[in-house]
Amino acid sequence: MKSVLCPIAGFAFLACMAAPASGGVSSDVKLSLHTQLRTKKVTQTCGSAAPTAVPCSQHNVSGSIETQYHVYLVVARVDPSEGIGGVTVGVDYGEGVHVEGWSLCADLYFDRGSWPAAGSGARIIWSHLAHCQRSTVPGHEEEGVHAIAAALYVYAYSPGDLFLTVNTAGLPQPELAIMNCSAMEVALDPEVLPLVRFSASGTEPGVSPCALDPVPIQETSWGRLKHRLQ
Repeated sequence: MKSVLCPIAGFAFLACMAAPASGGVSSDVKLSLHTQLRTKKVTQTCGSAAPTAVPCSQHNVSGSIETQYHVYLVVARVDPSEGIGGVTVGVDYGEGVHVEGWSLCADLYFDRGSWPAAGSGARIIWSHLAHCQRSTVPGHEEEGVHAIAAALYVYAYSPGDLFLTVNTAGLPQPELAIMNCSAMEVALDPEVLPLVRFSASGTEPGVSPCALDPVPIQETSWGRLKHRLQ
């Protein structure tokens, strides 16, 4: 895992590599979270151990308290011709949810030294020359590129939520975007972001953006998510 502190404003974290061009706002690209039981037998979290065969529409956004999980951060619904070169995003969670650590499934990340603490953010990238992501889930090619950026090690001591937010960690302006394989920035709509809910039963539903289609964006607004957390 390699961390770099990048002082450049905006999503120009690839300015360490290339100068991006803006591609506007996309309502098609989805950021997702997928919860998977963590076992002692699993020594890897990325690569062959990652849920590469689980499409975004089938991601699990529920979990039980007092149970160890890997929660995967996934970028999905991207046209393979465009690919995924990076993502900038934030993470937050309640007091009952504890993130014990994480694994980088990409090549590099840029933060302010606190990721993945509650309220922190990171810019996670793949090498746009060697590792830019274009793979789809077999049998679910219609869902586009499926790129696993990171795995969080999560344990909930009491009921609570873990969710993605915009990246505001030490930045002059909030960031929520992906970079495609041509180093073009594509901003994402912050009103549709995933949420994993941990409960005593393990069955209380979170929010899975890919499973919400074709529900209008305003029906799953960030304001509604914040209300649910109060």
